Order: sequence, then structure tokens, then C-alpha cells
Amino acid sequence: MRHIRGLFAKARQLLADAGYPNGFDTGDYFCDAALTYMGEPVVNYLNAIGIRVKLRPIERAAFQKGWIEKKYRGLVQGGNGSFGNAATRIESLVIGGGTYVYGSYADIDGLFREQASELDRKTREAILHRIQQLIYDKVVVAPIWQNVPLNGVGPRVQESGIGLVDGYIFSAPYEDVRLKGASDTANGREPRIGVHPLVAHCHLGLGKLYRRTGEREQAQGRLATATTMYHEMDMPFWLEQAEKQVNSSEAPVDKFVTRTTTRVLTRGEPVQAHSRDRPRVCSEKFVLDDPLSPR
Repeated sequence: MRHIRGLFAKARQLLADAGYPNGFDTGDYFCDAALTYMGEPVVNYLNAIGIRVKLRPIERAAFQKGWIEKKYRGLVQGGNGSFGNAATRIESLVIGGGTYVYGSYADIDGLFREQASELDRKTREAILHRIQQLIYDKVVVAPIWQNVPLNGVGPRVQESGIGLVDGYIFSAPYEDVRLKGASDTANGREPRIGVHPLVAHCHLGLGKLYRRTGEREQAQGRLATATTMYHEMDMPFWLEQAEKQVNSSEAPVDKFVTRTTTRVLTRGEPVQAHSRDRPRVCSEKFVLDDPLSPR
């Protein structure tokens, strides 16, 4: 606490040296309502040193819309977790014309255009590092939060991927995650998890879809692949789900009918389908409505 009080005193002195001995009003501090817990301590700290500001949490969709449309004045608490790399994120947040950019610096904009046309990877990397240094030097943004989450790594994991990308709080790149076990004979490394869980989920989903449309051979092939993959990756929950689908006796679902006259059908009654579909039998009582039918 003594350290924090010392920082407050230093901040007040800096304000006084800048000509604001009594502080100043800066209006509202806008933030995503879901991230109010981040904004509250920042607002408290600012008010404690004399920068008077009020917290304005806004529902996420409305907040994003207002931020994109540049409606906010004062302070905006922004964050971006979208896919991409340094260049794509800098473009949307710092470079003139970017989605969330209120104003920009000509030198930074020029360097960004230079790296965009540079073919040499090392040169482009150096330019991006220079851009980020300028963002820091010019205080384009004020970093307020550093993610330090707790991560659990199971005993079967050889490489979790956590920390492989500097400053990134999640496991990445996903394809570099490795399990303990026999070495991969192809490259002498531990076997990788990679995108295998996602691939297995895709096989499971396709198997369920094929089974529901009556294409049993396709369904069995997909479900068998998913079952094998879940077993090899020791994923008991998903293995159980896949095995349930393999042993399921649920009847196929009839295709949706696209055109017919408006009437009520009962179970077992033939349905006259569109010409590109073969006739089906109604499995439940429902109403079919054709906007082209005469009323």
C-alpha cells in the first residue's frame, strides 16, 4: 500500500507540473458493461489523483456500435481479442481509417503502409516492432490490464503451448500442443494433439447428420472414425457420446418439404414434395404452407 500511495503522490505532482495542481474533469469513461470490473478500479485511481471521471458501462452490442461510430468523447476502455496478427490488430486500432480509430499519426500510418508492401519477413517484422515502439512512445493507448490467468496442465501433456507466444495468455499455437508418449517416428518429436479434437468433433457431427438423413453407411464411417480418435486421445466423455450415436436406433428425419398447398397432415400420410425431392411420409402432425398456393 505504501508503494501505491507513493505512485499517487507522484501522479499528482506530475499533474501539478503540467499546470493542473487541482486536477481536471475528463467527462465519462466508457466501457463494455461485461468488463465493468476492469473499469471501476481505473476510475477510482484516476479520481484519486485528481483526474475526475465517471464510469459509463454500456451493453456490449451498443458499446461496440458506439465505439465503431466514434460517438464517445472522454475515455474509452477498449479491447480486442479477434483473430489476426500484429499488423491486422494495429490496423483496426491505431492506423488512420481503422475500425476503432479516432485519429492517427502520419509517421505510424506511413510505416504501416511500408510493412504492408514489404515481402521480406524479417524486414516486415522490424517495421512492426518500430510501429509498436512509436505507439508506446506517443502514448497512443494507456495499458490498464495484464491478463494473468490460472492454467491447469494435466500429467499427460508434454507441451501445453502456454507461453510459446510471448504475452499471449492462452495455449497457442494449438498445433504445437503435445502429449507424452512414444516419439513420432516421422520427426522424432512427441505426438501432437494439434487439431485432432476438432477433427473428431467434425466426424461426430457429420455422423449424426448422415444418420438422421438415413445415409447409414456414411454415418457409420464417420462415427467409427470419431470413436477411434476419441479413444486414442483418451477423451472419455466424447467417446461415450460417439458410442451412443453408433448404437442409436433413432429413425431418420424426413427432409423438409419446400412446396405444397396449405393443409394439416397427420402421421403416416403421404406428402407430395417438390419435384426435386422424392415423396416422403409425414412423421408428425404439422402445417405446410406454400406462399405460391392460391388462397
